[in-house]
Amino acid sequence: MTIDYLKIYGYGKWIDTEISFNQSLEMIYGPNEAGKSTIIDFIISVLFGFQSKRQAIHGQYIPKNHQDMYGGEIIFRYKGRRYRLIRTKGPKGGTVRFFDEDQHTELSEDDYQKIISPLDRNAYQQLFYFDGEDQQAAYQMSEDELRTRIQQIGITNSNQWFGLQKELEKQAKSIYSERGRKPELNLQLKRYQELEDKVQSARQDYLNFQTLKKEAVNTS
Repeated sequence: MTIDYLKIYGYGKWIDTEISFNQSLEMIYGPNEAGKSTIIDFIISVLFGFQSKRQAIHGQYIPKNHQDMYGGEIIFRYKGRRYRLIRTKGPKGGTVRFFDEDQHTELSEDDYQKIISPLDRNAYQQLFYFDGEDQQAAYQMSEDELRTRIQQIGITNSNQWFGLQKELEKQAKSIYSERGRKPELNLQLKRYQELEDKVQSARQDYLNFQTLKKEAVNTS
């Protein structure tokens, strides 16, 4: 399954918001409290159902002033076909409508369950989601451990991403490294410092010249 598009009717701070994903790997970033975690929770909730107050550890995301808009939709691709999943406020995890976007037909919730099964909320979070504690653990992984983890969750073209990482590291080292045959940045910084020293020396010589010239005028 690859998610192409989100339309948030109302979920936490997000109201009437559309988000498109154009790459196999996307990044959601922003300052604290920007709503990044809310977007992640929205995806999980639309896929697997809204949690009750008792189930939601971090609280529900029902918009205070837009309760009737609670929910939204996801367009995703599965086995070469595009589907639209809509989940809105309703009993037992919300009211679901499911469509085949390519055939322009409405399917049943059972049809959706056949696609998503056996994946459930818990399995999804174990495979695709990590929090602050998991992030610290990721920092301590070796490159091979991180590679295995990424390949396990099935990120498209993961080997190409690692190849790009290696190439960027190689380029960075050639520019910034203190060692190596061509530490280009260090050479440029050295040349800059030499020019700066010459400018300072010339400025001092000029001041000395002006002082001597003034003294010569005063003694004549």
